[in-house]
Amino acid sequence: MTTPQLYYASRQGGEPGGPYTVEDLRGFLNAQQLDLDDQVCVEGQTTWQRLGDVAAIVPSRGGAGAG
Repeated sequence: MTTPQLYYASRQGGEPGGPYTVEDLRGFLNAQQLDLDDQVCVEGQTTWQRLGDVAAIVPSRGGAGAG
């Protein structure tokens, strides 16, 4: 069994929180506690990236239901 990927998340200009699972982050997106322009970092790494660019968290964007 593999260990789920964990992420730290930071709202724009805010302090990082976590670690969170992919499911946690999707829940925060759905509850509008995070948005696609907020930053995430894989636990154990130092590179932050835009949440909306992480396919594991947001597998598809746009189309029906977006917006």
